[in-house]
Amino acid sequence: MRLYSTKGLRETKANDVGRFEFTNIGSGKYEFEVTSPGFNKVTKDIEIGPGSQEPIAVKLRVGQGGHCAPMGPVAGTNSLGADIVYVKRFDKVDVKGVVVDDLGSPLAGVTVKLEGSGPLWTTISSGQGEFEFSNIESGKYILASSLGGYWDIARYLWVMRENLTKVTVTVPDHRRVGCFEWSGPM
Repeated sequence: MRLYSTKGLRETKANDVGRFEFTNIGSGKYEFEVTSPGFNKVTKDIEIGPGSQEPIAVKLRVGQGGHCAPMGPVAGTNSLGADIVYVKRFDKVDVKGVVVDDLGSPLAGVTVKLEGSGPLWTTISSGQGEFEFSNIESGKYILASSLGGYWDIARYLWVMRENLTKVTVTVPDHRRVGCFEWSGPM
């Protein structure tokens, strides 16, 4: 389970009977996310008041859903979509990532956009597939990437004051992957 805010990310795990707890959480607005293998992801916007200890009930549904089954990736390569990790920040960079194809090779020239409530941020991946965004306001954004001949990828992510958002975007080649389920924000 994850609790996102503009300040940072808090994580915890459920015990063997499904109970979980976040401790020392300040009051404010958060996005609460629950993931578990074999179940659909659940997200809820919640508000925590001062000294609040109200329980949150979560119902998980089995399955992944969608209208088509991916025809890839090739065994032993990256998963399709965008893998997002939040780590301790050490400089002014807010979002740092790399774009690779469905075989794991870096892709140069990919247009990467970061869209939220403020201005639209755009960059192009380097020769090594790398990109980064700096001086971004904290909040929830959509990271989108596009390159001719590849499936477009769009994912929600958070930019937080305490964390660097690290992203690996895996864009499938139309010729190798005929149907791609995760082509919208998740």
